Amino acid sequence: MSYLGQELGQGKATRATFTAVGGETSVAVAYTPGQLSVYLNGVKLVDAIDYAATNGSTVTGLTALAANDIMDFVSLDNFLADDSVSAASGGTFAGMVTHQSVSNNPTTLLNDVTAPVNYSTAIIGPVTLSQDLIINGNVTVLTELNVTGNVTMATTGSLNIIG
Repeated sequence: MSYLGQELGQGKATRATFTAVGGETSVAVAYTPGQLSVYLNGVKLVDAIDYAATNGSTVTGLTALAANDIMDFVSLDNFLADDSVSAASGGTFAGMVTHQSVSNNPTTLLNDVTAPVNYSTAIIGPVTLSQDLIINGNVTVLTELNVTGNVTMATTGSLNIIG
């Protein structure tokens, strides 16, 4: 069977829940217009009949809610390829990244390695670091690490060598 639209598995959904205090006829919630499902106490409401959702930030036109009514909102959105890094050619992440496992560990690291404050960094050797090791957070070295550059450790940093 053919499928029109984005590939399966490339969508994303955001869910929000709101508990009424009573009397509300609108609820502030972020969503993509045209891609919102609204549920009241588990019953799906009909867009443009039971509510209006047009501006991406507020659902209006609700019948006055009773105290403790539960509103569930499921907003669908498209996967954005510009917020990804290619598996084939790599790239740069702006934030911290955790890898479950790495199968191609190099034996020589050619750039500085910086362990940031409030994070832990693990180096699994044997490996040679031909630049500087800068320790601001916590670094754990498993087996052997040879540093041919400088090792700088902040007062908040720690270096643990195991093996």
